[in-house]
Amino acid sequence: MAGIQLTGLASGMDWKTTVEQLMRIERIPQDALKAKKAAQADKQAALDKIKASVSSLKTAAAALNMAASSSTRSAKMISSSSGGVALANPGSVSTTDGAVAGTYDVVVSQVATPSILEGEVGKLRNAATELVLSDYGVTEGSTVTIDGQQLVIDAADLQLTVEQFLTGELGVPPSYDYTQGNLEFAVTPPLGSAGDRGNVLGLLGLKESVGICSQTIPNAALAALNAKLAATSLSDYGLSGSQTTQINGVTISVASGSTLGTLASAINSSAAGVTAYIDASKRRLVITSTEPTTSPVSIESTDPVMQALLGNPIPNSTPGAGAEYSVSRNGRVVGSSTASLNSVDLSAHGLGATTLKFSQAGTYKFEVVGATQTREKIDTFIKAYNDLRTVAGDLTKTTIASDGKVTASVLSGNRDVQNLLSSIRSRIFSPVKDPGGIYADIADDDGSGNYSGLGLDSIGIGFNRDGVLSVSSESKLTTALSQTPSKVNALFSSGTSSILGTGSAGSNVLSVSTTSNLLAGQVVSGTGIPSGTTIQSIGTGVITLTNALTSSISSSNVFLPVANQGVAIRLGGLLSLSLSSTTSEPGLFKTASSAVTSETTSIQKQIDAMERRILARQKQLEASFIAMERAQSRSQSQLSQLSNAFTNTK
Repeated sequence: MAGIQLTGLASGMDWKTTVEQLMRIERIPQDALKAKKAAQADKQAALDKIKASVSSLKTAAAALNMAASSSTRSAKMISSSSGGVALANPGSVSTTDGAVAGTYDVVVSQVATPSILEGEVGKLRNAATELVLSDYGVTEGSTVTIDGQQLVIDAADLQLTVEQFLTGELGVPPSYDYTQGNLEFAVTPPLGSAGDRGNVLGLLGLKESVGICSQTIPNAALAALNAKLAATSLSDYGLSGSQTTQINGVTISVASGSTLGTLASAINSSAAGVTAYIDASKRRLVITSTEPTTSPVSIESTDPVMQALLGNPIPNSTPGAGAEYSVSRNGRVVGSSTASLNSVDLSAHGLGATTLKFSQAGTYKFEVVGATQTREKIDTFIKAYNDLRTVAGDLTKTTIASDGKVTASVLSGNRDVQNLLSSIRSRIFSPVKDPGGIYADIADDDGSGNYSGLGLDSIGIGFNRDGVLSVSSESKLTTALSQTPSKVNALFSSGTSSILGTGSAGSNVLSVSTTSNLLAGQVVSGTGIPSGTTIQSIGTGVITLTNALTSSISSSNVFLPVANQGVAIRLGGLLSLSLSSTTSEPGLFKTASSAVTSETTSIQKQIDAMERRILARQKQLEASFIAMERAQSRSQSQLSQLSNAFTNTK
């Protein structure tokens, strides 16, 4: 039966086993090739492992690539109250970089007040500005009862002042209290009855008190009096001709014949930082600072009448009071202070550039928040680097034992991987020169490009003796993250790797997509740009190079120095290039994998060719042994027949 081989039936020899052993010997060179192929598979697995670690580092670095503006702190009011009751004016809070995140309570025990300069009380009193009954809204036919006698207001009464009217009825003239701004009568006659018409007493602002009868001018009448006073000429108060005076060092002038209202308007429209108004009830001019201040309002005038009108600064100018407050952070008091304005800068209490504005005493609770680089992101980045360092180190190292035995790893001697690790370490360690100038102390370009920079060690991150990346100073990092987040961002994400440029061959002027992060003296490179070219000057949307273009470029990449890039940006470019899988620009791993694949394919072809030769040899040997078996079988059959023949003849 075809396909069934019973070896040694004729010869007694297990030739099949012999053939298998011979083939095994034939395959010894093939086994070496298979071991070599397995080594290539191990090499590919090692490359894949390192590639995964590089990809993880790229992801961790990308998470740290944040725009500086995104780290800016913001603050929001939570509540504003006094005695548990919400304030009508909740106040406002604002903050910028440098603020410490947290919840704050600012207890304002006293608000700041403006300085006040008061003119001489009663100075604005004259016959032309006296109010008569009609100015109060009293009408003809109204009635008022005095000492039980009801009086009817006639047309003549409407033209009398309150003093004239009551003096005529009571027989006792009143006295004017300039300080209180009202009339006082020495007697207290019974006033009013249910039958009175027109609310005369209410309109006149009359009231009874112990031992006296007084009048407080109602608001409506005060408005009429204010208008009369504003319309009076300065000459009515003893000032003739044009007038010039100084308030807080600012000269204020009014023309001859000007009114009191004109003087007040001139003061209000000046840069003296004050507001003037007429206090009609006390017949005086009052000047207040537009903002709260503890400095008195000053006037300089050689005219004693003007001084009396505006207010002598020695007895009459009252400096404002400062605001008083205390600050608590997350429930803990961090300080207390005073401020001249109702807008306080809380930087002295560790909040950074944070300003709280208020208008009432009370408790103002707010929160400082804002996206920034987080400790978790930085820890992830550090771990990703150290993981890559460990993985790549283990797979590329060569070990020499104490007995001198050398043990090579899968990728020992792979210079590409070692160079990549060296470049990564260098780009983490090298200073960032930050052309954006977020760090004021490193934006000190001298025009030649030789400006200094700061490294991650400035925020407490660095390499130890063994090359392990770690947080070397917890206090530095904590302070940087909480108080200067945009400066932390500058170290990771300032600058850019390239810009787009357009220019003509032979010209040294480039139109560029942006001039941000550019400085004179920076080295630039790219298609058509000669080696060693630097930026000579920067204009609006253009840069001038030190060398002319060797060829025209159109929206091509103009590469900037790595030193001017934050750690995350400079690593992103390097790692992206190493991970590139494009055919036009293959990265380290694509190139290495292609080499491994090519070598593996070549080895497999050798194995396949050798296998074909071995199989052919095996068939040849098997055919020979089968032929031998058949020959022996025939010989044995013939011998048997001869033996039988001799036996039968006996």
